[in-house]
Amino acid sequence: MNPMFRTYVALCLLLGMTSCATAAPRVEFELLTEAGFPLAGHQPWLKLLQSVGVRNIRISKASRGDRPAIDNVGSADAPSYRVTGLLRVGNKLQLEGGTFRATDQAGLARWLEKLQDDGIASLTEPTGPFGLSAKRLVAVSEALAKPLAFSTKDKPCYQTAVKIAQGLTLKFQVDPVAKRLLKSDEVFTDELQGLSSGTALAAVIRPLGLVLVPHREQGQEMHLRIVRSGDAKESWPIGWPPQHSPGKTLPDLFRSLNVEIDDTPLPDALAAIKQRVNVPFLFDYNSMARQQIEPEKINVTLPRKKSFYNSIVRDLLRQAKLKHELRVDDAGKPFLWIASLKP
Repeated sequence: MNPMFRTYVALCLLLGMTSCATAAPRVEFELLTEAGFPLAGHQPWLKLLQSVGVRNIRISKASRGDRPAIDNVGSADAPSYRVTGLLRVGNKLQLEGGTFRATDQAGLARWLEKLQDDGIASLTEPTGPFGLSAKRLVAVSEALAKPLAFSTKDKPCYQTAVKIAQGLTLKFQVDPVAKRLLKSDEVFTDELQGLSSGTALAAVIRPLGLVLVPHREQGQEMHLRIVRSGDAKESWPIGWPPQHSPGKTLPDLFRSLNVEIDDTPLPDALAAIKQRVNVPFLFDYNSMARQQIEPEKINVTLPRKKSFYNSIVRDLLRQAKLKHELRVDDAGKPFLWIASLKP
């Protein structure tokens, strides 16, 4: 079988999204009417709850100190929820994580679906980037922290992206336009072996104008989308700011030495430094292309002096209108990100 066709088949299988239907957890309601609530005012609420699928409903008077609550009267594996809601004067229903009017069928249906799909905590926990809770965001980061065990240098972006995706536990979904861009003949020239899979995949698809986006529909499994950069409000970054000081994150970058460089191609000078500091160098080819910067055509010079590797890299890159930034991958491993001085 043709290798490209075999890779394409692998990607098609990889991108197949599967789901399995399970019975929604049982939900029962107890509506507590506060003092002053109309005697027959609960009737519209009974109809509303029944219209969104609630069958077990009790009505009673609220006591001092009663508050909205949700209890799991089942088990962790097979939850069953008892919801306590307060019917307030003004004809509003106050629930854990939301307050509704009798006309808000859609809103109450979404609240109920979220409870049945994602559990009690989902109704009140704050969401962060990509609309994910902190717990789910950590889970994605941990999945993407898996180190890359193969070389990416001078390999086709398409085959490399597929190979990275095959090694991850998360499912993938590629938008139709992104699929066409992904199957280009573009070759990735940097070496990412040893970096985390998330950082590597984001770097490999970036030159194609694509980005990686964690995504989860309510009640569905988490998956990763590959989309055009212009179609994403936020995307998984190529590395993160270090949690510790630069000197602690990468001590070798701040060792001093005597240096002298005379009219040397920039890639050669950087390659020598890369061996000394022993971290990957990743290039932002998109920003370099926008500014028409071609490092292989630029020779650099440094007068003889004593300096730190960090300062040497800075001074060399400035001669090519480039800059560097110390970042860490999803597993905390450092690397240098090199980009144009201008966006």
